[in-house]
Amino acid sequence: MEVTGLKRQNVIRFNGKVSAVALSHYEWSKNLCAVGLPGEVVIGVIKFHHASKKDESGDLGADFDELFRSAHASKVRRICWSPEASTSCIPKKIIFATAGDDHVIRVFNSDCKSITSNVLKSHSDYINGLAFESERGTLLASCGDDNKCFVWNLNSNDSNHEMVIELGSPGMQVCWHQNDQGKLMVAEKLGIICFYSTVTHTPIMSIDCGAVPLLSADWSLTDCSKIAAIARGNLYFWDITRPNAPTEVKSLATNGCRQLKFSSFSDDIVGVIGSSSPQLGILHRRTQNIVLSAAFPGLGYIDWHHSVPYVIVGHNKQLSFWKVPLFN
Repeated sequence: MEVTGLKRQNVIRFNGKVSAVALSHYEWSKNLCAVGLPGEVVIGVIKFHHASKKDESGDLGADFDELFRSAHASKVRRICWSPEASTSCIPKKIIFATAGDDHVIRVFNSDCKSITSNVLKSHSDYINGLAFESERGTLLASCGDDNKCFVWNLNSNDSNHEMVIELGSPGMQVCWHQNDQGKLMVAEKLGIICFYSTVTHTPIMSIDCGAVPLLSADWSLTDCSKIAAIARGNLYFWDITRPNAPTEVKSLATNGCRQLKFSSFSDDIVGVIGSSSPQLGILHRRTQNIVLSAAFPGLGYIDWHHSVPYVIVGHNKQLSFWKVPLFN
């Protein structure tokens, strides 16, 4: 592993290769972490602590307190958390969803003593995007290589589709926003990012990258007017209040990138993962600094903690943690 910029703070090891990672981005469940391993999903709580009482740097160590494991019939491609999940209530409510290599979505519900799962089958190809509606968690959106986006009503006994969106190309990502309810973002491989109303079931607006293929997109948690996408080796940023043209286009490495994720703290900080070679980069837009560049074997997925400035990366059989400066 080659790393420049920041010191790695902590490593949590598992008994199998990590294929997906998801942290909860809600205050009441902010330490919940789900990890996809061969044949199972592991659910745990990340506990941060000072490595030493004498340590005045503010750096934190981390432990993974495992809550339970659940069998998974296929390789886990995507994981997302419901806003209904909570570790502060009694009993605990652990609600999350997965998308597997078998083109099936599974919604899990557990109190850490027993677990139930609901299987959703409509996709006919790989699922690339999966996200719960961020207010009540009653809707679940998915998109995939079958050129379809489904919005599932989880309150329905037969799991009816609330919406079915026919796409012009494979769906790469779906996003909801806690501060912009009733709106769903869907990013397509042909470079189109469209926003749909889940109330009227109609498109609201669309953005064209003007570049293909679009491999990843994200909606900033800290500012609902900011979105970003990776397409044809470039990183694009938009202000959707002025969507006619990107506010910034940043050229990435020649091998391009396949994933991006806004920091939970600032829309100025994004994490990206390389395509042909597994390379993690943390970019700060305002300072134009690359604050972290790390090459990994077997890189899986990137996420950010909700309330401490740490980026977490799944690769090989472990999670690695870095503290990222905010440059206030």
